[in-house]
Amino acid sequence: MKTIFVFDLDGTLVDSDIANFYAYRDAIKEIIGIDIAISDGRFTRDKLLKLFPEMTKEQYQSIITIKERQFKTYLKDTIPNQKLMDRLIDLSQMKQETYLLTNSHKQRALEIVRYYHLEKYFTEMYFYEDYVGTNKYDFLYSLRSKQKYYFEIFEN
Repeated sequence: MKTIFVFDLDGTLVDSDIANFYAYRDAIKEIIGIDIAISDGRFTRDKLLKLFPEMTKEQYQSIITIKERQFKTYLKDTIPNQKLMDRLIDLSQMKQETYLLTNSHKQRALEIVRYYHLEKYFTEMYFYEDYVGTNKYDFLYSLRSKQKYYFEIFEN
């Protein structure tokens, strides 16, 4: 049976929590005028809504747009998992199938992948937009349901 090596991105190959927070902080300051402090865990869209339940849909969308634009400026603050990146590169050079399967939105995930020059090491890449409404692993299994595979998964 063939093995497919599956890598998650955020928190696994790369820790982007601080860069993500900085991008949100900039966007919130620009749109709402408040300078937020670092919170526990990853700052997400859900946390944004809980922190500012009174914000309008337009403010929310503006914050997301600015955050996505600003994220690129903070890629230097991401932290690579070099051992796992080396494993990905080794597997790719051995002609193994290597997939990126991430809950990250495509634009942001590709920015990280390109920043670390990893795109050439993945056989296939799947992003949040590819499986909206389902679990990413259910999506993965559905792609390969006609044949038997082993999956070796690298996930945080």
